[in-house]
Amino acid sequence: MVTIFQECQPEFLHDLVLKMKAYIFTPGDSICRKACYCYDSYYEKPTPCYKRTAHRRAPPDEWFRAYLQYGYRYVSLRSGRKSSIKYNNAAKLCFRAKQIREAQQKELKSINPTLKDIQQTNHSIESSISYLSAQNEELTKKIVQLEKKGQEDREYITLLEDKIESIQINCRKSNLELKNVPRKNTESKEELIEMILSLSTTIGGNLVQSDIKDIYRVRGKNNSPNPPIVVETTSTMVKNDILKLCKAYNTKNKLKLCAKNLGIRTREDTPIYVSEQLTAKGSRLYFRARDLARSRQYKFCWTAYGRVYVRKTETSPIIAINSEIQVDQLINKD
Repeated sequence: MVTIFQECQPEFLHDLVLKMKAYIFTPGDSICRKACYCYDSYYEKPTPCYKRTAHRRAPPDEWFRAYLQYGYRYVSLRSGRKSSIKYNNAAKLCFRAKQIREAQQKELKSINPTLKDIQQTNHSIESSISYLSAQNEELTKKIVQLEKKGQEDREYITLLEDKIESIQINCRKSNLELKNVPRKNTESKEELIEMILSLSTTIGGNLVQSDIKDIYRVRGKNNSPNPPIVVETTSTMVKNDILKLCKAYNTKNKLKLCAKNLGIRTREDTPIYVSEQLTAKGSRLYFRARDLARSRQYKFCWTAYGRVYVRKTETSPIIAINSEIQVDQLINKD
């Protein structure tokens, strides 16, 4: 059995001892062992001196030079006549381990600067991420505040729009609107007044010129050939009386109101329509409400005092249309 000790690297000694199951000696200590026939020999130091007991020979010079080359302490424990010295494999193993260790140390030295750079980069990245996270939190708070402010502004705008709509409805509460009246090349207010007085006579009304505050033809959209005529009456009651008489006339007579009922001698058969004047929003809601009545079988759709109403049957509740969203909900309702 052979044990090899490395003077400089004790950790490799541990591996060798585990593999060879030998005794561990500290360099420089005296080594002794009892054996049969005293066939023991040893070398305390890697010098060309040796001690021999009994008649056993010392290792050859080339063996000893190997010990000097690799710097290991040699101890040979022999029993029996045949020597069991096996040191070459262990020496090669230790030398190979030393080479691997040196290569690893060299590689680690070359890797260390790179690792330091990576650590610095990681630290910079962490700092940037922390900064960006703080910025993100601040921006998120600002976005939430802006969204809240935007919602409040939208609600306030809706409130203002409703107030403006109410004001416009109130301003038009006594106005009439005549649609599809043929337009003359030259029209004056006197001619327009004569038209509305002629209409009142046809339907059986008692409208006089003093009941008319103003009358005018509005500017048409998209170059419409027959823009509507707006009649401003002195009171809502006058307006309502004319509307009721016009509705009754159309119900009783097969021939509905037309241009000749206004005293117009050209295109006499052109149908005309009399209604209360609505705001732009009211006109849009009235158009959508009529579409709702057709698609969902609502029996009644009308306007009163600038507001739009629908009713499905005679016994159904009256629904006031206030927005297009409400119309969409009624259309999509099961």
